[in-house]
Amino acid sequence: MPDKYEVQSLTFNMGNKKMSGEHIKKICDEMKRDCHNPAVLHISAQEAKDDDGTLAKQMLKHFPGYELVHNAKFEVQTKLTEGKSTTQLGLLVRRDLLQSGVISKGRLASAGKVHGVDLWGARRNKGGLHATLEIDGKAAAFTSGHFDSYSDKHRKRETHALLSRSGPVAMTLVAADFNHRFKPEAMTEYDAKRERCVLVKGTQAEHIASYDPLSRGEVRYLTEDYGMQFPRLKHYTHHEEKKGNKVRYKGKRGTGDVGVLDNIGLIGDKDTCEIVTARAVLLDNDAEHIRGSDHRPVIATVKFDSASTSYTQHNRNLLIGRLSRYFDCTDCSLQGASEPVIAALGASYDYLWHREYRNGSWRNRFMSDKGRCAIKKLVEWLKDNLDAGPKAVEQQVFQALFEQGEYKSKWFEFAAETTHKKHSRLAYFINEGFFKEARAASSSTPQQGPEPIFKQSFESLATEQRQEIRRQVMTAAVEA
Repeated sequence: MPDKYEVQSLTFNMGNKKMSGEHIKKICDEMKRDCHNPAVLHISAQEAKDDDGTLAKQMLKHFPGYELVHNAKFEVQTKLTEGKSTTQLGLLVRRDLLQSGVISKGRLASAGKVHGVDLWGARRNKGGLHATLEIDGKAAAFTSGHFDSYSDKHRKRETHALLSRSGPVAMTLVAADFNHRFKPEAMTEYDAKRERCVLVKGTQAEHIASYDPLSRGEVRYLTEDYGMQFPRLKHYTHHEEKKGNKVRYKGKRGTGDVGVLDNIGLIGDKDTCEIVTARAVLLDNDAEHIRGSDHRPVIATVKFDSASTSYTQHNRNLLIGRLSRYFDCTDCSLQGASEPVIAALGASYDYLWHREYRNGSWRNRFMSDKGRCAIKKLVEWLKDNLDAGPKAVEQQVFQALFEQGEYKSKWFEFAAETTHKKHSRLAYFINEGFFKEARAASSSTPQQGPEPIFKQSFESLATEQRQEIRRQVMTAAVEA
């Protein structure tokens, strides 16, 4: 069985329009031209009308020998006058690789979605979907995203919420409308009243090379925090053209409505995966004007080496970088920290991110701050004890969860019966491997051990299941 596999990704913002069968066939033909029989076809669609089924389902008939193993969507309404549409994620896998067990669907059970939600729910139309496959025993994550149109702060929040759901993987592919337009210096003659501006002179390729923040690595939370790489395309993927060679301009965005908004980001070290081809598809063979949708589809081919193990250290370095910046570890180096300390800091980071950025929902605004204070106190202990072993770290984690914060308060006992449990701090530490022995020892079927809980599935557990997990941890602690 070969160690190297090819994966193809497609992202397409369909602009709230129903795509013709001719355009869908054109996309499939272009993908086949770039890659013959890839192991996986990763299909992402935004603002998609699905009267005839999802884009992945419609494409399946053009790829005999493949099976649609994942087909998810959620409903959005990005423009009031154009009705409802969907954000979609589809995965097509070669049937022979499924039947031989080279590609496993087992981790699809943990697939899910993330909404971009603010206090009033106005950003619910943004966010994304995620799913994970195993290719030759190595986990590979696939996402579909449509990120906030105006705010980089919200795009950062949505990105972290989506990427933090996959757990440890060898490769992540993010096929999305990232909504990053050209930098303001690409425009001249701004007319705020008429909402118009003019692109500086140059070809599309020259503009992309000079002003595209994604392929230039200038979106720091993508490149620094996650090591995401983007191919440099030759054509715009979005261009709101107006009369007189002008471009639509919105003051809230601070730049013109043109650029490579749609692209495919790759996370993984170069020995494990690399993008070998990437381009925008010209649906009507017109390089100057965008037809069909107001966005162009983008396709990319990635080579994935399942024999590589270098991604483990690569992922650890990226995590340590995120933790060091977030927790301001200027006077201590996390590179020499023990694995339990890194795991506890990682869980703390995800929880604090959840509270601070990811969910601006009404419930989050009225929650007690005791839990957050307890976790921040735990972080200070971890920074002072970087070489602590597993038992010492787990004891400190237990104290932060059950002897301090809302788990100790009467309010939490009431709130535990509600969806307040979505904000459970315990979930984040279980996801990092804490309390395994405690849960196995107090499980009704200890010989089987506790079932794994993925970041993306804990929130969907029934209240009774969450209470059982808490009981297992507490029982073991009392017995100890």
